[in-house]
Amino acid sequence: MYWLHEVLPLAQAGFVVRNAQPFRRSPNSARLKYGNKPLPLLGLPLVLSASETNLLRRLSSAVAGGLESFTRQRLRERRVQGMGFSRLQEEFVTAPAGYPRAVPIARIDAYWTTRGPQFLEINTDGTAYIDYSDRLNSHYLEVMGPFLGSHARRFESLSVRQALLDTLLESYRQFCATSGRRPKSNPLVAIMDYREVKTRQDQTNIAVYLVDRGLPSMTVDPRELNFRAGRLYRGKTPIDIIYRRATSREIFTRPHDFRSFLAAYRSKAICVVGSFHSDPGFHKASLQWALDSLPPKERIRLEPHIPRILIGPPADRAIRQQNDYLYKPADRNQGKGIRLGAHLNRASWLGLVAKARRGEGALQKLVLPPPFRAPRELGLAKYGDLRLNLGIFVIGGRFAGVCARLTPDLILGERSPEWLIPVYCEVKSL
Repeated sequence: MYWLHEVLPLAQAGFVVRNAQPFRRSPNSARLKYGNKPLPLLGLPLVLSASETNLLRRLSSAVAGGLESFTRQRLRERRVQGMGFSRLQEEFVTAPAGYPRAVPIARIDAYWTTRGPQFLEINTDGTAYIDYSDRLNSHYLEVMGPFLGSHARRFESLSVRQALLDTLLESYRQFCATSGRRPKSNPLVAIMDYREVKTRQDQTNIAVYLVDRGLPSMTVDPRELNFRAGRLYRGKTPIDIIYRRATSREIFTRPHDFRSFLAAYRSKAICVVGSFHSDPGFHKASLQWALDSLPPKERIRLEPHIPRILIGPPADRAIRQQNDYLYKPADRNQGKGIRLGAHLNRASWLGLVAKARRGEGALQKLVLPPPFRAPRELGLAKYGDLRLNLGIFVIGGRFAGVCARLTPDLILGERSPEWLIPVYCEVKSL
């Protein structure tokens, strides 16, 4: 893994660094928005070597396999109690999805240390940044490629959006086969989430991408849906596939907003990609459960890349190692509720250990990523050392690509300063 500017000739390297900040103001960045503001970008590309890309491919596929095994076993036994689900959520988690894959869309968040990738958690619920990362990678090469010359031909980006399109159609065909329906050649996809979410542009861009490739698509707010005569509609338009971006936490804390969607799901009237079968995988102990579900040889290969996770009675092991662990609530995202043991008094830490013992959260061995000091020309010196956060997309059970963000914070949260950066793979690894 290396920074592109570190391997370029001096003149080109200087050009890349000097334009890393101005790049974010290039015209196409108007379609890279977070809320009503430009998405924070930094034109400082990261390149994965062939061996690193192949390592991520093998390890992420193993995680996906373990997670599928664990989830299917839980669903088969209808054993989802004690995972923090409400009674309503349990009903939908155990309801048939109509296709076999429990977790069709996921992102593994990771650091890269001297021990290689360290997988921190899996996001299986409303996974974002799929379009953002693809769009940034292609846009950077459009703008900067002419200045990179032959070096631009040494690497490529993977298309996470194409993997998503393939998975949407594969899930739909399987759903139709299971339910005895005749699949349409061009089913309509509705990307469902609240219209006011900050990642709405990411969703809108995906809809445009799907339409450009012949798949009718639109974004839809759950409050716009209605279920009648066995079909789910937005206005007068019948929907064939729901690509769910609204999180389960939102759905089951505000079920009234989703009443038509839930009625269609309950009636098996709609193919939902990102079904509620993926909810067990969102638990912050799911990486450990995935690891434990693998055959011994695979488990041995993967174990060095998953920091120890403690839940249930084993959580007591962290009582005497407070500074070495952090606590994560079972079902929160964006760093919400994470607490570092080193920052807490003894009583507070013991309270969190008790929560992990009850299964309300999990304790994870603290991993410190190597620091990155940004070139001074970027004007980021006030932040000190930055940390590199990787998001490894696993779509349809297969490695699909990587996004990367730089941040000064150890815990990447909703209010953390962060910059999305381009990520490429050496061509010979593809």
